[in-house]
Amino acid sequence: MNYHLEDIVDTGNFVSRERFLSCARPSSVRVPVKKLYFGIDWASKRDNTWAVVGNELNDMADMLKLPNVPYAEQIQLLNDWLRTPRVEVAEDGTEIEYTYEERILAAKGDSTGEGDMPMEILATDTRLPIDSSSHVKFSMQSKDKMYRIVEVAIYKDEGDPLRFSYPADYPLASEFEEQFCALVREYKGEGECLSVHHPDDDPSARDDAPDATALALFARDDGQIGELLVA
Repeated sequence: MNYHLEDIVDTGNFVSRERFLSCARPSSVRVPVKKLYFGIDWASKRDNTWAVVGNELNDMADMLKLPNVPYAEQIQLLNDWLRTPRVEVAEDGTEIEYTYEERILAAKGDSTGEGDMPMEILATDTRLPIDSSSHVKFSMQSKDKMYRIVEVAIYKDEGDPLRFSYPADYPLASEFEEQFCALVREYKGEGECLSVHHPDDDPSARDDAPDATALALFARDDGQIGELLVA
């Protein structure tokens, strides 16, 4: 196939390094933070939990990598991050204090395996808008939907307000980039479902950060549909 004059094959990398790094934004660029969306990929024993906060324009506002400790400790660290006071500078220069927790409109988390339990704890211990639709069991169909949303956002033209972006100067940016650029794409289910995952032949490969990002964009996609229905 051909998409925006870039070759996309049935198997191979999900996104080229050149294309993905072009989505990095400098620290001088401020993104809107009034409407936020949350995605989290819970760790298995050998991985790390990653959480991502994005906005309504497919910009990643922030990311968090949690240590591989018991879920109760991870949730405490996550809560501290979500409730940390932050400052938004309005157009008139006024500083407005806010937290991620109070501005997140929709949340999605990987509930595969043991992931249901920490999602249920988040639903009771935070003000995050978590309901049954927030629990995403990874399957061929759900990951197809998630990564098609990511693909569209990444391959939008430069200057498009809905083009994906992430902060280039964050301490986690390098690891985030490595995980995304190593992703493999395949098409399964008679070629109908897009399958995106880390390379199977590399035991050190991870896809937790991309999965958390895909969940945040999925939350944004579902959340905005909900807003339209309410309107």
